[in-house]
Amino acid sequence: MENITAYDLAIIAGGFTIVGALIGALVAFWLSINLNDRQNRSIAISNFRAAFAPLISQMALAQETTTIDKRAILNDTFKSISVAIEVFRPYVRSCEQEAYQKAWSDYYSTGFNGQVHFMQYTIEGEINGEKKEPYKLFIQRVNHILSFAKP
Repeated sequence: MENITAYDLAIIAGGFTIVGALIGALVAFWLSINLNDRQNRSIAISNFRAAFAPLISQMALAQETTTIDKRAILNDTFKSISVAIEVFRPYVRSCEQEAYQKAWSDYYSTGFNGQVHFMQYTIEGEINGEKKEPYKLFIQRVNHILSFAKP
């Protein structure tokens, strides 16, 4: 085997340095993209949950008194909630998209004429001997929608 000169060692060391620098740059690039995606998702989750806060708090207050019109609250917030649903949709995993849509569809109901209504959250009473708890159903369905926005 030949003798390796100092020049040969310098070439080999330089090659390893260049390869190491390229690998380091690729890892740093990948990590920065991953971090950016996580930050964007975190912001989207915060905005999504914040969109529901006024609705949840107003409906909670409406449980304490009969002077607050629950149907008006639900109708007034429907557009902003709809927007929040669509803005957050790209952050829902593709395997959960169908369940996300179902959770959204379960939240609101459409009548025979295609109008959105929220009777399931405003009418109390009994059906077939079973007590209806509209607020409990409302919270259950909102929490199901919000379950897609976990960090």
